[in-house]
Amino acid sequence: MSFSFGLSYTSFEISEPTVSYHPGANSSLAISGSISNTGQYAGNRVIQLYSSQPYPAATEMPVKLLVRFRKIELSSGEPSNFTFAVPVNELGYYVNVEWQVDGGNYTFYFGFTSKEADLETVNVVLAV
Repeated sequence: MSFSFGLSYTSFEISEPTVSYHPGANSSLAISGSISNTGQYAGNRVIQLYSSQPYPAATEMPVKLLVRFRKIELSSGEPSNFTFAVPVNELGYYVNVEWQVDGGNYTFYFGFTSKEADLETVNVVLAV
């Protein structure tokens, strides 16, 4: 089973993500989307944001890293917009006791579970 698997008495739809990237000394990005309760009942849903990047072969890293999550409660038929703000510095990792943030291609996934088939994706090129 995937992370966040569970029973719900309603259904939800999530839009394709949009990204705005703000390079600079305190570079950050914002990943936005919308969610709608398409079912007959009110319900809660947790939206999860994951990141992934190609790492050097000598570095062992997770395939996807959970970066943000948010629980949203919606009435039947209700839509809602959301934004995940992510400072680029948080996408780093330690190498020999030094924090390292790589530039280059990143893939961000968001959706309701960790299963790749259930996730919307967006690719971003970060300059660090």
